[in-house]
Amino acid sequence: MIQKDIHLVELFYNEALETQKNIVKFGDFKPRSLSYWGKFNAKRSIIYFQKVLEVIPGDFRLFFFIGKNYQSLKEFDKALYYLEKSVELNFEEAILPFEASTVAIHLGLTNKAIILIKEALSRNPEDEMMIAVHAMYLLIAGNFTEAQNIINKAHEISPRDNFIIDLKVIIDEVKLGHLTQPTLYSLFNK
Repeated sequence: MIQKDIHLVELFYNEALETQKNIVKFGDFKPRSLSYWGKFNAKRSIIYFQKVLEVIPGDFRLFFFIGKNYQSLKEFDKALYYLEKSVELNFEEAILPFEASTVAIHLGLTNKAIILIKEALSRNPEDEMMIAVHAMYLLIAGNFTEAQNIINKAHEISPRDNFIIDLKVIIDEVKLGHLTQPTLYSLFNK
């Protein structure tokens, strides 16, 4: 690659990163609707990242950011494709399978979400938020006993975290029969 091409790739990459600011959210279980300009910027960012991808086809970061921009546009099928590709290209970063799992759960692919969150935990086994999310996916799947065991582990690591406490209460109440089995929508739209 000649110096001019390197400069052009850097320009596109940096422009894409700048354009997606305030659009891409991490760990987003309740994506908000984007304004006209937000959608415009997300689409623009995707175009820039795809231009860089033509030159550097194996860069997991490009697939990750394209997927996150599609997620912000609520184009979950496309988002999952790109996020899963980033997982395949990088075996170290736990954020990659975690973010892919958030898209899978939005698509109703609970088993795939569980597989992806397990992959994230294999990369970062002591992350209490990922452990709690694993418990949440198990709860949505109807695996109440396993969900309870997993959330108790997260609670031991972080006993004062409000998300973990709330999820623990919900799992306990569902297991006791005091609450019905929730969906992702019911958990985040109270």
